[in-house]
Amino acid sequence: MSCGNWTLNSIQSIMMVSLFWICNPANVGGQQNYYIEFTNINCQHNSSAIETLVCSLKKATDNKTLINGRLLLANDIPNFSIRTIVLFNRKNMPRMTLADITVNMCEVLNLMVKNKIVSLYMENFKKYLNVVPKCPLWKNFNYTLNEYAVDLRGLPSFFPEGSFKSVHQIIYENELSAQIKVLGQLNVIQLQAYHNGNINNCYVIRQKEVKYDQTIFHALGLVRMQACGCRSPAQILCFIHQYQLPA
Repeated sequence: MSCGNWTLNSIQSIMMVSLFWICNPANVGGQQNYYIEFTNINCQHNSSAIETLVCSLKKATDNKTLINGRLLLANDIPNFSIRTIVLFNRKNMPRMTLADITVNMCEVLNLMVKNKIVSLYMENFKKYLNVVPKCPLWKNFNYTLNEYAVDLRGLPSFFPEGSFKSVHQIIYENELSAQIKVLGQLNVIQLQAYHNGNINNCYVIRQKEVKYDQTIFHALGLVRMQACGCRSPAQILCFIHQYQLPA
């Protein structure tokens, strides 16, 4: 594994993801048919250069799970790399490797890497940091990640349901200094068609579980689908142009 350069696995992963996006019939960055839920996170380190590395999950509304984290360094870090591995599991299907990418993070942080996928991820990630990091990283400074949420923009509009595991290995001075493991679910949003007798008004019932007085209820949110061409409850294969509560 080469920490300072793109590895062969990195190139293969980017090619695979790019081909998937090109071959996907849905528009990238459109209305997703899924949401991502983090179920577990674990952060560990074994380097004297790292004084503190902690992380946790926080449940939020709208099916979101947020990540909080804090990093405190004992030494200034002039250069480091991260290897990211993403594994995806579907029911009764073999495990798929979605990504195996190693990048020099100082080149990324100092805007020397011009890869679209990496740039999209980092631009969203920086929104949740207390400071935009640059190399060298500072010792005795609390780098804080506050309620990070995945930005689905730029991802395929449609994706199969399944579970995933992402492993982020921090490489410093050619040694594995820290590792962050994240487990999660990719849940497909279940939609049902509802037809009120007028072919010009087609609605979707979005089911969401809400807790009220210790009882789980199914809240049915009616979302208007304009110009979708639905003529029966079975015809829901049309694009959602605008979300709007019905009058």
